[in-house]
Amino acid sequence: MLHADTCKYCGKRIAQTEYALRLQTEVLAQFAPVGEAMRLFPLTEKELCVAAALCGYQSLYGVKQSRNAKKNITESVKKALQNLEKMRAAEISVSGEAKIDAQLAACLRTYCETPQLTVYKIHSPSYGKHTFYCTADSEQAVVLVKTQHTQYALFQLNSAERIQAKNPQNEIRLSKAVFLQARAQIEAFDTEKAQSVLSEYGLTSAESAVVLAVLLQNASVCMCNTYDTKSGQLQLRDSRVLAETDAGTAEIQFTDM
Repeated sequence: MLHADTCKYCGKRIAQTEYALRLQTEVLAQFAPVGEAMRLFPLTEKELCVAAALCGYQSLYGVKQSRNAKKNITESVKKALQNLEKMRAAEISVSGEAKIDAQLAACLRTYCETPQLTVYKIHSPSYGKHTFYCTADSEQAVVLVKTQHTQYALFQLNSAERIQAKNPQNEIRLSKAVFLQARAQIEAFDTEKAQSVLSEYGLTSAESAVVLAVLLQNASVCMCNTYDTKSGQLQLRDSRVLAETDAGTAEIQFTDM
C-alpha cells in the first residue's frame, strides 16, 4: 500500500501504521479479541470523508470533520485525493475520475452499512484515552480508531465474527454513590479512607483492590457500548464497564445508575 519508507510522506504513514497496530494489540485487545489485521489504512479525517463520499456515503460514525472557513473546500478535497493516490488507496484517471481501492471500499461498506456498532472507550495508563468503533459483516470485521488530532486508522481484520468484549473473570456490584465517595477520598489523597469506604460497603479485598486500581488510574478502564444503527441513528442496546488489572478483567456493575 505504501511506498518505501525512505519517502518522507510514506515514512510518516508507516509510523502512523505502526502506532495504530500497537493500539490494536496493546489497548483494544485487552478487552476484545480482534484478530490480525489483513490491511490497515492510516488516513486523515478529510481522506476518510472523501473516500466515503466517493463510495456514496454521506456520513461516518465517529468521524467529525473539522471545518476551516479560510480553506478552500475544493482544494482540500483535491489534496485529500492526491494523498489517497500516493498511498495507493485511490487511482485518478487522466480525465480526473477517482476510483477507490477495492479493499478500502469494502471496509467502508462494512462500516457504513453496519446494523450494529460496538464502541470501546478505553482509558489506558500507558496510552491515554482512545475510542475504537468496531463492526463486522459476513465477510470481514472492521475497526476504526482515532490515533491523533485528525489522524485515523481503519483496520480490515481476518475474522468475520462480530467483535465482542471478553467475558470478565469477575463481576463487581457497586453503588455509584459509594464509588463517588471513595473517589472523593482518593482526590483528598486518603487511600486508606477510600479502602475503608469500599470495605464497609461489603466488597472483598480483591474487589476493593480492583476498584482502587480504577480510582488511582492504575488499571485500563473500558466503557463498552453496543448500538443499533438500523434507524440511521445510534440507539443504545447494551452498556458495560470493564477494568483490566494484573488480576485479569473485571466487570463493574453499578447498582443505582
